[in-house]
Amino acid sequence: MEERVKRHYRSPARTAAAEETRARIRAAALELFVSRGFQGTTLKDVADRADVGERTLYDTYGNKLGLLRHTMAMLTMGDESRVRAADRPEAIAARELDDPREALAAHLKGATDLMNRAGDLLLVADALPGADPGLARTVTHGNQAAYELNLKLAQRLEARGELRPGLSAADAADILFTLGSPGVFRTLRRMRRWSQRRYQDWVIVSATAQLLDDGRA
Repeated sequence: MEERVKRHYRSPARTAAAEETRARIRAAALELFVSRGFQGTTLKDVADRADVGERTLYDTYGNKLGLLRHTMAMLTMGDESRVRAADRPEAIAARELDDPREALAAHLKGATDLMNRAGDLLLVADALPGADPGLARTVTHGNQAAYELNLKLAQRLEARGELRPGLSAADAADILFTLGSPGVFRTLRRMRRWSQRRYQDWVIVSATAQLLDDGRA
């Protein structure tokens, strides 16, 4: 007699409801982590704000650091896969553009859009990394991934002879890493109240002037 294979049916409505709940939890976590800080926020605070049971957060994320990591991953990368930022399709597509100015603009548009979504939360994570070893590792990993992403583009520009004379790929990556950093985002968007468009345009124009050969910039 042929053995029947059990199939697990997932209701689309149930899946949509679960994702809506996770989105509500992320929104609550983002608001509270930014307004109260990592240490000043509890899972109960987030559960109350998201209108879910506190047990749900423990079962889903394990602890507060797990919730922070999840929220950061979704805001920055859109998922929690282990695919590195430098290997994402949009990063590869930007590097492969023929015009160096277009490649630089596409790369930095992605970086500044990311900051608009996640910059405030990244600043929270950056503020007190010594307060929690797990948080410190998360911050270090994120910074390394961001630098690697910038270095990949800089190496591509260098290989095609498009960087300014005398500028190495490592130095170009340092410039990109700085211009796209949470610190610059905070200064221009939060302290000086620049619009997202003005901030993005300034970063792109500044990077183009700093990195590209005079004949191309």
